[in-house]
Amino acid sequence: MTNGIDIDRYHCEHTRDGAFLYRKVSLTSDGRDFISRIISIAQSIEAKRKESVASDGSTSENEEGGIPDESDVDFSKDIEKNEELQSFLREIRSGKMSEESDLREQLYIWDFGGQYVFYATHTMFHCSRAIYLLVFDLSRKLEDNIKDELFPTETGDKTMEYFIKFWMNSIHAFVGSSDASHPPVILVGTHKDKLEGDDEIKRKTASAYFNKVRELFDDTDVHNHIQIDDFAIDNTSPNDEEIINLRKLIIIIGKRKEFKAEIPAKWIPLEKSLNKLTHENIITFDEVKEIDAKNEFSLGDEEQIKLFLQYHHIKGTLVYFDEDPISGHIVLNPQYLVDAFKCIITSQRFCNNDPTIRPLWKKLMNNARLETGLIEHQWSQNKDKSFLENQDILLAFLKKHCIISEAMAFDENSYTSSGLGWFVVPSLLKHHCSPTLIDDFLNGKKQSLIRLAFRFGNSSVIPTVFHRLVAASLGKWSVVTFKRKHLLFENLAVLRLDIEHVGLIEMDLPEMTIELVLVGLIGKVTLGDFFRRFTESLCKHELGRQPRYKGEYIKPYSFGYRCNHESHGQEKCRLMDISDLKDRKEVPCEDYGNHKIQVHEAKSEWFLPDDIETTNIPCNKLSDKDIGKVSQALGKNWEFLALTLGVTQVQIDNLKQDNHSTVMTIYEMLRLWHRQTGERATLHSLVEACQSVPTLTVDWDEFRNIIDEMQSELITHF
Repeated sequence: MTNGIDIDRYHCEHTRDGAFLYRKVSLTSDGRDFISRIISIAQSIEAKRKESVASDGSTSENEEGGIPDESDVDFSKDIEKNEELQSFLREIRSGKMSEESDLREQLYIWDFGGQYVFYATHTMFHCSRAIYLLVFDLSRKLEDNIKDELFPTETGDKTMEYFIKFWMNSIHAFVGSSDASHPPVILVGTHKDKLEGDDEIKRKTASAYFNKVRELFDDTDVHNHIQIDDFAIDNTSPNDEEIINLRKLIIIIGKRKEFKAEIPAKWIPLEKSLNKLTHENIITFDEVKEIDAKNEFSLGDEEQIKLFLQYHHIKGTLVYFDEDPISGHIVLNPQYLVDAFKCIITSQRFCNNDPTIRPLWKKLMNNARLETGLIEHQWSQNKDKSFLENQDILLAFLKKHCIISEAMAFDENSYTSSGLGWFVVPSLLKHHCSPTLIDDFLNGKKQSLIRLAFRFGNSSVIPTVFHRLVAASLGKWSVVTFKRKHLLFENLAVLRLDIEHVGLIEMDLPEMTIELVLVGLIGKVTLGDFFRRFTESLCKHELGRQPRYKGEYIKPYSFGYRCNHESHGQEKCRLMDISDLKDRKEVPCEDYGNHKIQVHEAKSEWFLPDDIETTNIPCNKLSDKDIGKVSQALGKNWEFLALTLGVTQVQIDNLKQDNHSTVMTIYEMLRLWHRQTGERATLHSLVEACQSVPTLTVDWDEFRNIIDEMQSELITHF
């Protein structure tokens, strides 16, 4: 059984007789792939020289090749200085280069373990440019309960069907295209040898099983991910024909155009330099810039270096997020980050009689409480991996991606939250909350008129999103303690938002919702818009990191509501669509209670008017990162805004011609305005310009989020 995630790299050669030769290699390159890519570049340049056609940088190669531009031509000349490659160049120019090199592929294989506790980490490494194999045991029925051997209490009554749905929906939700055509998923059934009957009966049994799996996704877009061919495997036989056929299909799919990318050859020196440093596991962004500067053919520009890092992050060769506070570090070995978390969580590591560690382990298993002492003990047992040396950086990565969250305490005198020195692992939270306990807590307190519900398309992704939301919330607010109990459970978190407000976040799997309730400790509730925007931002980040359609963002949820009148208690009112409130002054309780909902008051608790008071906007000059966020918030009729900002019609036409998506066009338009305007290119002036164009479509929530961040930074600096 895979423990967490295992990452392996193979060189695969498909021989002329149809066989496959695999050679496992270290994640540090052995140099062959660089030589192969250089050959590819040189071949392309040589062909263009023969044709007397100037290279214009438009030729595309696969991910292991390159696209020659002017700097690549210069780089190819430098190849001739390397005696090791002279023979290759002579063969290229003589036309005798072996075609066998075209049959060689490089595979990065990520083996995701099925343990429920690791699901929160898997989403960090999902990739839209991957081929997924969904592997399940054909000898187990879909309705069979599946027990986790390492964490037997974590899976509860979850069945094979549940886990299959979870994986498919997770892939689609986090990295799937709008039509679910990408990424491709191949169904693989193991333990074919355990099926009853002769080979023909086994084949029919397996075929019926695969059909049942497909039926789980009938009438959904998710079905489009699943490839036509499926494979029943006998793992006991290395010569199983189905394994060979599976390998062939992987290679065929990998050669499709959607898996090809234009990669500048001038990236090779930096890539080669970083490969030599993989053993260091983590380096800083400044170190990458220094390494690049020392290369004869350096990228130079910081944005180009970021683009290089982001590509290799997608490819899975390193981990880089251009998000504070972790943008300053690059994990050169993804397995290192996985192992850091794995050696804390894996139960086998705790199966010892050390009396100093056992109490800390029990807190983790029973209360999802991760003590610093436990982290330091476990990481110190792996001295060769230098986890302790990188402790702050590793914890920052785990916190940023909401895998763990630092517990906070709220000080009612200073109105601030401070860290308690221990962490919560949301994926280990247990026990549903007692309705009596919550009833007692809410009794007599002013609550929001409605419960605001985020309605998702499938239930499988909700636990992951909820865990991330809880972890992110715990990093910002403290958990409420009531009757000596922390109000933090598997399905519910009660948080102290400020001196006057408490927020409830509840997961409802049957209804496929995450719901918010606001509680006023003194009087009227007024913090709902901020609480809602915080939740929305996380949901968009978790489920909207990959553009769904030509760069356009599609919201992965819709809003619903429930009447939250005190007479309902913990008996939830029926879930309704929030669009039903449009153009209504009041609506009746959907459960026929003797009360009605005042629509304007109810909606204003959660949604502020579109107009933003410009006097509250900091006059900060926008950064490139701010411009990126703003470009996602502007839509229809953005051209009128561009004209208002002083961008000419000719410039607008050129931008449309040069960019393939609306979002990128708007982004480049704002950058152009930023360059032309200088210090006057502030968020304040941009908001005023947006408000002066009444036909412009604007996501004002995103603007408010940026304003909140700027104000928070100003307070921090002060």
